[in-house]
Amino acid sequence: MIDRSQLSNRNQVILDFLLYELFLKLLNINEKYLIKINHAQQQA
Repeated sequence: MIDRSQLSNRNQVILDFLLYELFLKLLNINEKYLIKINHAQQQA
């Protein structure tokens, strides 16, 4: 039988990890977007 506190603890870690991954993806997308804007401004 799994202890309930252990289970919720593990779920919290997984949740934190997923949020962190999402955060990194958003940063990455944001960075690419900013680079595109810079490119467009330089060409104009």
